[in-house]
Amino acid sequence: MKAFILGRAVHGEKFWLITTLSEEEGVLSCLIRQSTKKTGTIVPDLFDEAELTLERSKAGTEGPRFAKEYTLTARHTGISGNYSGLVYASRFAAVLARNAFPPDARACVYALCRNAISAFSDKPRKDATYFKSLWLLARECGLPVREDWFESLPFDDKTCVARILRTPLEALDVPAPESERVISRLEYWLSRENDFFIS
Repeated sequence: MKAFILGRAVHGEKFWLITTLSEEEGVLSCLIRQSTKKTGTIVPDLFDEAELTLERSKAGTEGPRFAKEYTLTARHTGISGNYSGLVYASRFAAVLARNAFPPDARACVYALCRNAISAFSDKPRKDATYFKSLWLLARECGLPVREDWFESLPFDDKTCVARILRTPLEALDVPAPESERVISRLEYWLSRENDFFIS
């Protein structure tokens, strides 16, 4: 399956536990054996795009599945080279990893993840990228983000949101404190009104 890597942790002495997002499975955790080879081995990294081959689950067993193969298709190195990009991309990955999405929304969420990671890597204004990604995620999940959340905002915040959503990242002039304010309001609405887990 094609997947994005949303999280990675050491699991025991011989495995990586990775959290993935795919069109087919949504969010899924799986184990990959750590290679003992010194060269030529690709270690899964956050925000990787990869092809994974998963072993079939045995009947009656619980816990993460095993990935037999891991083939890297793209590594977004622009994220790790920019502190703000890393912070906001990690926040968005955590939102994706901690929440379940309806099966009919998985393809849209996967496409949204691809666009967001690309923007976190290559575009300016990582704060605005995070806000736009959260807004689109809420919309793809069928939440009334415009009808309920946006309409309840004070006028100044409505103006700020409209500018962020309508302006290309390269031309956006909304001050970072203002974008962070509406980010906090949207995160609060998602967690309080719609049971999203926001880290």
